[in-house]
Amino acid sequence: MFWLNLNNLSSYGHRMETSPSGSYPRLWDAAAPVPAPRGHYSHAAQVGDVTWISGVLGNERPGMSALQQTVAALERLQSILAEGELTLGNVVSTTAFVTSPELWAEVNEGYGAVFGPHRPARAIIPGAVFAGDALIEIQAVAASGR
Repeated sequence: MFWLNLNNLSSYGHRMETSPSGSYPRLWDAAAPVPAPRGHYSHAAQVGDVTWISGVLGNERPGMSALQQTVAALERLQSILAEGELTLGNVVSTTAFVTSPELWAEVNEGYGAVFGPHRPARAIIPGAVFAGDALIEIQAVAASGR
């Protein structure tokens, strides 16, 4: 059973759910510029100190390279984390789904540009099929250490 906290709703459509006691998972959706979920899921779910972030696309406009999409996806990830009072420094693991293994160098470059010296564990899985011109989707796990 999940409880909706009406104090956390905004005109952008993001929401945060939790139980009154805080013992159930806390679920949230980020505000703009992150698009609303296109299905029956939340952008993030947190239980205790661990937060799971749903897959994030970075294809903001047609013709973006894998590098540009990686940076955009990680910036969206950063926005989702911020809704839960987390940062990229809290990310302990990511999984990147890419359309082709030839994109790995661009994806790696994008990770370095956004994460800087922080190097969370990562898996890159080739062969993904996305709608439109998306080349990459990134999901993550973060730990608050609180």
